[in-house]
Amino acid sequence: MTDSETANRIRRIEDDLRRWYAHIPDLYHGAFRRLWLRAIQGRSKAAAIKCKCLDCVCWQQSEAGDCGVYHCPLYPYRPGARDREAYDIAVRRVMACSAPQEARGEADTE
Repeated sequence: MTDSETANRIRRIEDDLRRWYAHIPDLYHGAFRRLWLRAIQGRSKAAAIKCKCLDCVCWQQSEAGDCGVYHCPLYPYRPGARDREAYDIAVRRVMACSAPQEARGEADTE
């Protein structure tokens, strides 16, 4: 990659990050924006998960804990998880049904 290509790529990434930052609501004295800045710096996996969950529910904190998107890979890690036991039981049941298919190589890999 040439210096010019690298510079263009950096500019595109920077523009995207600036646009995203501007879209985050400036609520709670900038708490959401600070959380997102921590997340994009790679300083906190928990911040990254919380930001993604908040983004998914349009930055409504109360909605993140009531999440019903059970197929989301972040679901077990979401902030304010309330039904972890029921979720774990359901996951174990799905795994029990899927395990024989996985062993035979029949599972859908899309």
